[in-house]
Amino acid sequence: MIQRKPNKRLGSNGPGEVKNHPWLRHYPWEDLHHKRLRSPFVPQGQDNFDHQNSNSEWKDQNDEEMLKSGEMLRRDSVQDLFSEYYFDEHYAALQ
Repeated sequence: MIQRKPNKRLGSNGPGEVKNHPWLRHYPWEDLHHKRLRSPFVPQGQDNFDHQNSNSEWKDQNDEEMLKSGEMLRRDSVQDLFSEYYFDEHYAALQ
């Protein structure tokens, strides 16, 4: 599933390819579709966001190292590392 080229990923030939994979062949797909499966994890309370791990002030946003990293990421040599990846905005919106 994490192959670099999308056409080599499991499921690129349709959902049946995933459903018939030996690891997933016996998964209760119908129960999933009809929402009859119980969640393996249910967070306690209404809010499952842990505020202890957030920071309302992003102090490093304009930090010299962050700006330097941003410049490095725009280099063609770095962008070439991602040449076989793609992003389909329309498809991402459906997720």
